[in-house]
Formats: sequence, C-alpha cells, structure tokens
Amino acid sequence: MILFAKKLNDALHIVEPPVGWDKIANNELVKVTLKKQRFVPLHRKYCAIIRTAFYNQDRYKNYEVFRKFIEIEAGYYTPIYNPSTGEVYKIPQSIAFDKLDELEFRELYSSVCDYISANYGIEIE
Repeated sequence: MILFAKKLNDALHIVEPPVGWDKIANNELVKVTLKKQRFVPLHRKYCAIIRTAFYNQDRYKNYEVFRKFIEIEAGYYTPIYNPSTGEVYKIPQSIAFDKLDELEFRELYSSVCDYISANYGIEIE
C-alpha cells in the first residue's frame, strides 16, 4: 500500500486514501516510511545533461553505460571488495524513483553536474 500525504501545519494529511485503507482498524499501529516525492522536471534535466555529455565524447558507444560511468565518477556507487584479488569494484546505485528520494537525487544531480562541468567543459545552469 502506498500512501501519499502532504505536510500542513506540522501534521500529515492524506491526499487520497490508498486501496486497502479500509482494512486498517482505528488506532491500529502501522509503519510508514516517508520519502519526498521526486521532482520529474529535474530528473528530465538530469538525463538531458548526461545525454549532452554523451554526445560530446567518443569513448562510450552506449548511453546507459556512459550514464553509469558518470554516476560512479560522481561518487554514486557501492564498493564491492574481491578478497581473492584485492580489487574493489564500483557498482552504480539505482536512480529509480522508488530507490532514491528527492533529497538524495539532488545530491547526485549536483555531483554529476560538477563532474561533467569539470571533465567535459559543459556549462550547466
């Protein structure tokens, strides 16, 4: 069950009761995880910035591979240690809407913009 709510006067107000809401008894304790809804226009701008950098390079032929490379270089990865070789592999983290909230996305956006500006000479407003 996904619940959308708005904060008004330091209280959460349900925007629309979700399916299954009627199955929760009054005074029943439920666990709720709060995530700030992602701002879609910023996500589109993020993709456009990476696409611009992609078209201004000739090392990578696949956009998705390039995007993941940029995100890793911007510091958005999970390090995986291989005890056999001693190597550390960098695995890009997911940017899916359900995996990354707005605040985390804005941090990633800023880091990616800084990396692209510094390494591809693209000015980002």
